[in-house]
Amino acid sequence: MKYTVYGLVLDSELPLDGVETSDGPPDAVLRFGDTPSQLDSPSVVGPWWEASPGRVLLRVDKIARFLVSDGREILITPLDGSTAAEVAFVLLQGVIGVLLHQRGVLSLHAAAVQIDGRTIAMAGHAGTGKSTLLLECVRRGGRIVTDDLVALAVGPSGPIRINRGFPRAHVWRETLDHFGMPIQGFEQVRSGVEKYRVPAEAADARPELSAVACIEVRQWGDIACERLQGKTAFATLRSYVRGRRITEGLNPAGDFQSLAQVANRVPVFRISRSQSGPSSVARIADQILSLRS
Repeated sequence: MKYTVYGLVLDSELPLDGVETSDGPPDAVLRFGDTPSQLDSPSVVGPWWEASPGRVLLRVDKIARFLVSDGREILITPLDGSTAAEVAFVLLQGVIGVLLHQRGVLSLHAAAVQIDGRTIAMAGHAGTGKSTLLLECVRRGGRIVTDDLVALAVGPSGPIRINRGFPRAHVWRETLDHFGMPIQGFEQVRSGVEKYRVPAEAADARPELSAVACIEVRQWGDIACERLQGKTAFATLRSYVRGRRITEGLNPAGDFQSLAQVANRVPVFRISRSQSGPSSVARIADQILSLRS
């Protein structure tokens, strides 16, 4: 089956439920097979990955091994006990970021929403509440561009655009409880993990990026928002590059040129909040939706 996601057409043996199908020529192939347990003479090694030029091996505990090659193929070895849905979730939320990098596409650890004629990316590390904020924006009439991985189309001039992911938010049960949404009818992303898929209306296929809000958590203090400029904007965006340790381990220059283009052409903000859980979501969303250049 062929699918289109993040600006790519994927010819996939793995079912990708909820992802738009396509009849176009494939950019990459996803197939099942025997991946190696390790690479021969890897250039860089991490706790759950190894990489050499053109090849990255990723090991996701209890789910699968993935070998990503030359931006054209992902070889998948599911592990005993994993389901196709669990393998697809890990692939679409993280592994595909390596494929995008191999193809020269800048991807950020971020969610994005299209609302009131603007498209805002919300960048942040795990646990900063990106998906919860995405769902809050959807409840206010927004449409989902992508959740957790933002693939940017960065040209030498003109607007910077986001290649649409798929119209789902992935939120913890605590978030559903906060919004008064019963878990019945929502699918868990992984057995034993209290995180659920929440479908929503899809945004345009390649909306123009209006602003980036970088969400940071601090120990105390009220919500604060500041516009970032120059080197600070660049360095902050760089910290949210998806798979940065892998990509910069192979190529120290990494995505510097694309990052510089985004930092120079798109307003970048830092929104700081205390570790206060879902109770501050509405106020943070107010800040995000009021961002202007």
